[in-house]
Amino acid sequence: MKPRTVIILVGIAIFAAVVVLALLREVERDEAELVRAISGIVEVSNEMVKTGLADIARTDRIALMLIDPVSGEVVALRFESPLVPPQNISIGQPDARGGRSLEGEYYVMGITDKDGDVARVTPGEVFGKTLAPVAIGSKRVRLLLDRPFKGIVPRLAPDTPPQSGTGRRSDY
Repeated sequence: MKPRTVIILVGIAIFAAVVVLALLREVERDEAELVRAISGIVEVSNEMVKTGLADIARTDRIALMLIDPVSGEVVALRFESPLVPPQNISIGQPDARGGRSLEGEYYVMGITDKDGDVARVTPGEVFGKTLAPVAIGSKRVRLLLDRPFKGIVPRLAPDTPPQSGTGRRSDY
């Protein structure tokens, strides 16, 4: 073999080895992130689509939230764009608000967004949440968007204790 051919083959072998190492590191990083996240799939209810209440376009995005089951506070927020259901999702430590450490269980909620402002209601937007809190590290979670978004989502934390003097629970 000519020296030039040997140099080219060695160069190709080194390049291939660098690419393989980079891919292995990326896989390890992704696995480490999934341990500190909740992942799964988001789907839109067939009934919402059939009745026209869900109008999902390729320009829509989804706001994913982790909500503390005790306080009702949004502890993590992530936007995925475009939303093309069914779609894989993941939300976790990198999305935590205020540097908060995520541990334990949280509700997962998703709201579609057509206009870049999640709080503003646009016809065709829908939302959904998990039926029960989900543990960090969970995989294969199914988030079903099954309700029209009207700008208000139901309270996810337990009812507040009775207010002094009224004997009633607050209305949430």
